[in-house]
Amino acid sequence: MDAITSYIDHMFRSLPQTHEVRRAKSELLEMSEDRYHELRTDGISENEAVGRVITQFGNLEELADGLGIRTEFDGVGDPAVAISAAEAEGYLRTSGRAATLIGSGVLIILAGLAVQILEGGSALGIGLLLVFVAAGVATFITAGMLMGQFSRLEDRVLHLDGATLARFEQQRESEQPRFMAHIVGGVVIIILGAGASAMGYIAETSTALETASSALGPLVIGVGVFLLIRGG
Repeated sequence: MDAITSYIDHMFRSLPQTHEVRRAKSELLEMSEDRYHELRTDGISENEAVGRVITQFGNLEELADGLGIRTEFDGVGDPAVAISAAEAEGYLRTSGRAATLIGSGVLIILAGLAVQILEGGSALGIGLLLVFVAAGVATFITAGMLMGQFSRLEDRVLHLDGATLARFEQQRESEQPRFMAHIVGGVVIIILGAGASAMGYIAETSTALETASSALGPLVIGVGVFLLIRGG
């Protein structure tokens, strides 16, 4: 049922939140739930039941008259964009690669800062920092170009068939532990990196160990940021 609820929430997302729209959404949820339990009682598997329910109730344009929200539906400027399972999978793969590139870009720039700290602000250190920054920016540009092929989907309501949506919902649930590990690990590593930098900066004397500690901070923080971006 969670997949059906998410799908209906997605269907109504672009509509104005009037009393009639909320009533129609509640009514559709109730009809979908009744149909789902009816199919399950008949021995239909959970995935197939979800797919059948979404196929039956998943086209808001066809249901608008019966739900009494034709005026609200026709008033929406941009209709939902129907995308295939292959296109959805391509988007997810590409967004994953783009996230990796963005996280890598942040890590590269912070690594450049670490090198600059080790060089003690010398001309060589500043030059190396600029090289690292340029490399990081290049990864940002590459990520933007990758996602550019899906620009038509930006800020649009997307429509997936029931079976595909159910599969993606299950995939999201199965990847939840990994997502949490990335988030928690990233936050912990960032805190450790900040601590390393602080220890280097508050030291009363400047030794090689303290300089290394100050330089290590940005690098460790970069690893943490990478995990946060990649995990998200």
